[in-house]
Amino acid sequence: MIRNILLGLVLTDYFAVLTAHPNNWNGVFTDGLYGGSLQVCVTAASNGDYYGQATISTLGYMRGTIDATTDTWTGVYYMMGRGPVKGTFTLNLTVGTPSTYSAEYVQDPGISITVGGTQTSTVTPSDVDCFRTDEDYLVGTADDFTFTGTGLGATGTEEVLLATASDFFGSYTYELDDGDMVDGYLEGELWESGQVTTHNWYEPGSDFGLEITVAKNANSYYQMWWWIDSISDFNASVIGDADYHEHTVYTVTNSAYDTAQDNYCLMLSSASEESACSTSVRYSDDDDDEVDAVSAAVLSFGVINFVSIIVLAVILVIRTNPSATSDGKKTAELSATQSSMH
Repeated sequence: MIRNILLGLVLTDYFAVLTAHPNNWNGVFTDGLYGGSLQVCVTAASNGDYYGQATISTLGYMRGTIDATTDTWTGVYYMMGRGPVKGTFTLNLTVGTPSTYSAEYVQDPGISITVGGTQTSTVTPSDVDCFRTDEDYLVGTADDFTFTGTGLGATGTEEVLLATASDFFGSYTYELDDGDMVDGYLEGELWESGQVTTHNWYEPGSDFGLEITVAKNANSYYQMWWWIDSISDFNASVIGDADYHEHTVYTVTNSAYDTAQDNYCLMLSSASEESACSTSVRYSDDDDDEVDAVSAAVLSFGVINFVSIIVLAVILVIRTNPSATSDGKKTAELSATQSSMH
């Protein structure tokens, strides 16, 4: 009797090892955190490790390593937006028909959230759907990555980006269906040795939202954005609505970045403040303090009057472009029906 019990336990462990494999994570799972789905892809690295990556309800990104004997996936996650919701995770997979998982997310500064989910597809998502990063960036063998440079989006948006040691800035332009051009500005923080940036986007007037960008390789990066004010405003029912969200890939076109901060005035909360703040900025490699000065100036603009705005612009902006004026900036408000935004 005892022998049979012991044999049963041994066989249970044996078959568990047989069924356990990191590739069991490939596919789509329901997301217990935000109500959408986890789009998961697994990379078997040449060093023998398995790396899982996924987008979280088209609102965030997670990456980490998967234990080959237990299918336990551990790592870090980042939700979009400046000053993001982020933390660590542990996901345990139970292989079956369908497979299920239990998860603990520990959100900074230590808030534990326990959820679960079910696999809804065993088909491996496309690279852009799961934000699959090339192996050399996962294992740390690639040269240092930087977002600094110019990128061109699949929908025609052109971005000029600047990444410092911990901060991220960018200006972009895109064309509406009626031919009008719209300017935008990005600002946020860098993570994962500069391979992930969580930030906000700002456009004319009071339009702004959340965004996350992840490096694929030296020549391209992924990007997701939402037209919502904060993570707490997210509603999974609008996933897939192009009026509020885009999920795409950018190709790096060159290394020019001298106009990355041209549109920083769009961070201001009203069209009148943006119009008053009309000075362009140039960033120099040899002076990181310029970035801090620009940020301080912009934050000050939101709480002072028109005259003070002009005075501070002269004092705080490090370098002025005499030819830059507000005449060419589009100030028309965007409506919630513009599907080509950003």
